[in-house]
Amino acid sequence: MAKTTVHLTNLSGDTATLVSSAYESALAKIRNDAAPIPFVQDISPYALGAVVYNVGNIVKWIVLWTTDNRVKILLP
Repeated sequence: MAKTTVHLTNLSGDTATLVSSAYESALAKIRNDAAPIPFVQDISPYALGAVVYNVGNIVKWIVLWTTDNRVKILLP
């Protein structure tokens, strides 16, 4: 399995709490004042993955990796 490390940074002003993850290494909480968090992701061909965090009581922070190694960030 090919892997790479990205860094997640929470600048929301609130704590991000993990709701769902395709990765074992995802942190349960990312505080808004924390240093960038190293996060290892699988970049094997055809690998999909995502982490979903609740930020406060209103926003969801979704980070999705596509099969062509692109990252999409959503705040629905």
